[in-house]
Amino acid sequence: MTATASEDTKEYRAFGNQELLISVTKQVFTDFDMQIGNKEDHAGRAYVQTAVFPERAHLIHIATLALDRIGFADISVLALREMKAIYEELAIDESGDDAYFGDGMWTTSDGRLIEK
Repeated sequence: MTATASEDTKEYRAFGNQELLISVTKQVFTDFDMQIGNKEDHAGRAYVQTAVFPERAHLIHIATLALDRIGFADISVLALREMKAIYEELAIDESGDDAYFGDGMWTTSDGRLIEK
């Protein structure tokens, strides 16, 4: 779910630009063929919900992609950007196929490092 919590007490905002967060989250969920539920919390604030995947690493990757598209400057987002740049350097064409990194490791077009 996208964040709406905390506005009840006015102490802090979960995320400053809810419209951007929801828009980008919908894009990322769509990229992964995830079903999207448009919801509202008890105070009428919009949020997006989807089913949870069982693999923690996959969830972290989806969240990191969303944060990358928003422009968030967290270390994991910066690392993803670097891996995507490495992929661009190693890719032999624009097919989106995995690129060989070395020692049985490959990088995917979305920045993951996998072993084959």
